[in-house]
Amino acid sequence: MVSMNAAIGRLRAGLLVGLLAASCARADIVRDIVSLAPSRPHSYEQYISALRELSNSDRMHIETIGRSVEGRQLVLAMAQSPAHAGLPTEQRPPCILIIARQHGTESAGTEAVLALLRYFATTSDPASLEILNQMTLATVPMANPDGVARSRR
Repeated sequence: MVSMNAAIGRLRAGLLVGLLAASCARADIVRDIVSLAPSRPHSYEQYISALRELSNSDRMHIETIGRSVEGRQLVLAMAQSPAHAGLPTEQRPPCILIIARQHGTESAGTEAVLALLRYFATTSDPASLEILNQMTLATVPMANPDGVARSRR
């Protein structure tokens, strides 16, 4: 179990890494990520298919962490350096958590997260790969799959 001081230290380190990554990010990285966003939002089924495709990358870890009220998967999708896979929590780099699409009718968050994951799963850019060496990006790209399936908030 991680002590409170260790957890606070990791949080501070994570914030620092995030700030450093943001300050080092080049405009072409942002442009590349934005270019991966689709012109139309993913349905729930398309989202699950996109995650299956991303799971082929050795930089991705995707797992079902629960089920919605109507039985749909709640998914944790992580982009990380392959060197960090399987390490104990206390040996991993800081983690940034993004939770998207709490409201079923607001698709922008899911699409942004999927574009970000797709970028880190496929990039060969050294600066981007260094970001993954310094941090793990953990996401719940669709927190309300039932709302998405029913087109309801």
